[in-house]
Amino acid sequence: MKTTEFKAWIKSIERMNRNQRDKLRKSSEEKKDADEVIALIERSSDDKPSCPRCKATKLYRWGKVSDLQLYRCRQYNRTFNALTGTPLARLRHKDKWFEYEQTMIHKVKASVKQRITVG
Repeated sequence: MKTTEFKAWIKSIERMNRNQRDKLRKSSEEKKDADEVIALIERSSDDKPSCPRCKATKLYRWGKVSDLQLYRCRQYNRTFNALTGTPLARLRHKDKWFEYEQTMIHKVKASVKQRITVG
């Protein structure tokens, strides 16, 4: 975004009503969560990515898909990212993963606590 466009956008925020600002804030927070998830995923992969099929490390960077770096194996010409071959590979809504994880942890803790008090 150009500087002049950004300044105009910032000024437009001042004209928003409370409901519009709340929607903007929520959208921004969801984007932040998605960015955190993507950064965590890419950090958790090896320093030098390798092809999940042949383990080769001679790769091309092949753009980005869903904000994740996409690679192409020079040997097989197949593309992959940090999630390829994991249970998370085809999951969508990365911005909701942290929230889902926290909900699951909370439910497990509540279930264990209930078993302890009942048992």
